[in-house]
Amino acid sequence: MVYQIDAVSENYARAAEGARQFFVTLSIETDSLNAKIIAYADRVGRITKQSNPAEFEAIINDSANDLQAFAQRIETLFPGYWRDIEFITEGFDQTLKSLDSSTTAGIEELQGMRREARKLTQTAREVTPKVAALRNAFVALRDANYDPRLTKAAQRAVVLADDLSSAYEDLETLALKVSFSADQK
Repeated sequence: MVYQIDAVSENYARAAEGARQFFVTLSIETDSLNAKIIAYADRVGRITKQSNPAEFEAIINDSANDLQAFAQRIETLFPGYWRDIEFITEGFDQTLKSLDSSTTAGIEELQGMRREARKLTQTAREVTPKVAALRNAFVALRDANYDPRLTKAAQRAVVLADDLSSAYEDLETLALKVSFSADQK
């Protein structure tokens, strides 16, 4: 029985680390896209569509491509993230049922679960303001309606930002469940 708990614990920790890596990657991607948006805004601020149509077109095209690429990269990460969250939930439920909280091993396992839940939510919590700031930029780009390509890419990015916010809320709910259930055991 101890081996089974150790194996579940190891897999649970691996899945938690995978979910945490999702948010680490998201942080890196948002920082990169934010820097690009700032650079594009600076370039656009120095020109007008009438004074330099070729430069304006290049900025619009590059911006739309960057938003599409960002959305595509993050969307490809979602299936793995949701699998990790599902495994964490199942693993937690199974482990909690099989734990004897009166033993040292059981107490250590519960502490490990709490620790993993805190680490995971802390990582995600650090990324959510970046996602919110980018969402505001996406909305501004979408609503400015500079060009249909950019408007479409910005709309896709707004939807993605909303999905990321939902992913964080689901993660936070799971972490609260882990902490509460572990405390009740």
